[in-house]
Amino acid sequence: MHLSRLLTLCGFMFGAGALALQFSLSIPASMANGASLGRALVLFFSFFTILTNGALVLIYLSALTQTPQLAVFRRPQTRGLMAAVILLVMIFFHLILSPLKNWQGLWLLADTFLHYLLPTFYVVWWAVTQKHGVLRIRDLPLMLLPPLLYLPYALIVGALTGAYPYGIIDLGKLPALQVAANVFWVALGLGALMLIVIAADRLLVRARTPGPA
Repeated sequence: MHLSRLLTLCGFMFGAGALALQFSLSIPASMANGASLGRALVLFFSFFTILTNGALVLIYLSALTQTPQLAVFRRPQTRGLMAAVILLVMIFFHLILSPLKNWQGLWLLADTFLHYLLPTFYVVWWAVTQKHGVLRIRDLPLMLLPPLLYLPYALIVGALTGAYPYGIIDLGKLPALQVAANVFWVALGLGALMLIVIAADRLLVRARTPGPA
């Protein structure tokens, strides 16, 4: 099996496995706290970590199959933006959320995979296996759009359920201006990461281009 396909298969299997593990932990825990199955599912799929790691699984699947429904996940812009987004997930978790967590056992295993190992693996997979030199600065607005659409989705879920996935957007506890400021700084960080990914895309082409003999 070709190395790139082997890496893709590993990414798909580990990603799907980690999401399945987190699902098997989170849904029963939510229901044990009084949530219905429907509410538990809505809350589970309101987390940016779950949605982004799910997107990575679909990217790997799009590389392993020719399914036309996954065409958008084959676009260089999609795969590039997800390199930046998943780095944001890892950085945000490490700096903001991990000091508040005290997971043990399988919870810790799922957290480690979803927030550290899978993001790192994807960035390496993107750098090693993908065609580079395609991304441009003009792609930035379109690349920013999908992750920014998460904000209204998360706010709607929070308003309907009373449970916001992240404290920095909790309108039940924070004033609207504070939430807006928090979103601004996260969006600014994401934009910076996307610029880094675009620059890396250009540099990776040069690194693979043979020099003069």
